[in-house]
Amino acid sequence: DESAWGSNFWVTLVDPQTENQFYACPATGQVSWDPPVGNFVLPPSTEGEWWELSDESRGGLPYYYQTKTGETVWERPQGFVIPLGIIQVS
Repeated sequence: DESAWGSNFWVTLVDPQTENQFYACPATGQVSWDPPVGNFVLPPSTEGEWWELSDESRGGLPYYYQTKTGETVWERPQGFVIPLGIIQVS
């Protein structure tokens, strides 16, 4: 639930294709190349992360992408999932 993510909580993301690191706030949709000052920033996981994205071709249906393995699934995986749907549209 994106409302559970506070605006002071950011995640460090690594683009799987370019390996460029960037920062995002799942609560607000803000994205930055520079680390946000005065906020809690979750570092990237060496195991990869699950990202929740939305498939606009299917009416915004959520799907889940694992950044290390490249696996994509329709059912929410167990464990920690970073909601990035708001970032897709911002």
